[in-house]
Amino acid sequence: MNAAMDLRAAASRRRTEPLAVSGDVVGYIGLDTPTELISAAGFTPVRVIAGASSEGVEAYAEGLGNPVLRGLAAALLEGPYQDLKRLIISPTPAAYGWLASFLRELRRGGEGPAGLEVVLFDLNHGRTAGLSAIRRNTVADLAKTLGDWAGRAVARDLPEAVAGANRTRRELRVLEGLRAEGRISGVDALAAFAAREAMDEGDYQVALAGFAQEAGAPIAARRVIYSGVETITPEPYGRLEEAGRLIVGDDQDAGSRSIGREVAEGGDLLAALAKAYAARDPAPAKSALGDRISYLLEMVRRTHAEEVIFALTAFDHPAGWEAPALMEALQAEGIACTRMEAAGG
Repeated sequence: MNAAMDLRAAASRRRTEPLAVSGDVVGYIGLDTPTELISAAGFTPVRVIAGASSEGVEAYAEGLGNPVLRGLAAALLEGPYQDLKRLIISPTPAAYGWLASFLRELRRGGEGPAGLEVVLFDLNHGRTAGLSAIRRNTVADLAKTLGDWAGRAVARDLPEAVAGANRTRRELRVLEGLRAEGRISGVDALAAFAAREAMDEGDYQVALAGFAQEAGAPIAARRVIYSGVETITPEPYGRLEEAGRLIVGDDQDAGSRSIGREVAEGGDLLAALAKAYAARDPAPAKSALGDRISYLLEMVRRTHAEEVIFALTAFDHPAGWEAPALMEALQAEGIACTRMEAAGG
């Protein structure tokens, strides 16, 4: 079995049995969560991915608004995360905070996931002077909570956790470069990202290195960027690539944005984590519109993309709120934009 197949198999396990990757999982919602802290506490970090809602969940979650929140509620109440015991929610976008209140109210009423502990982690993405100390304290508070859950302090194993995560990020940056060159398909790149939390970190790094070695010559196809609704399965990418496009970059949490910034090693690791996570790539309903436009334009130029595909739902969705402005800015630069209806509304 080659590295690409290993990664695809792990990605499939991650979708269907996300809590089976370890006996001691801590779930998280929002890419602000410093997963190095979770690892240093001896837990396995697993990001909760929104699922398809149902009538039963809608009866509870009607007031949650956009389909992402309802999909997250569905994944926790009826989906593959219903046995989760510990959950960290980063309320950026702010709507994620509503989900935390919703889960706590269910628990208070004796409903919802039994025994689920929910913690809010707000890194604060404001630009006011003096936020660095506040963010560092927020990270320290989360480290203490995780230490309490684990029955031990995270400080001892945090340097190793940070170093390991940085090695993984470097391997993923190589993958990003190969995808930008058109040497790997968007489907395979998406599987490689998805496999991250379904494999031992060392094994994952080996698989990524092997995958890079297997990369072939550039694929002849129309080079595009995918932006919009998170792709839970590889089918949306597969349909686009079967139609003659090649996804050379993406603007979604399951893809490029999941890599994150390297964390400075040595010194005050809590402050370094706060700084790195506060500087993550700009995301919808979280970052200023100007930052989002610059981010997409830079990606288009770096990958030499000919088109940006906006995969949006028919109903209210964070990825759709800014899409008209993004498309206008891209088209003003001569970049073709296409809207594609996505599931999840």
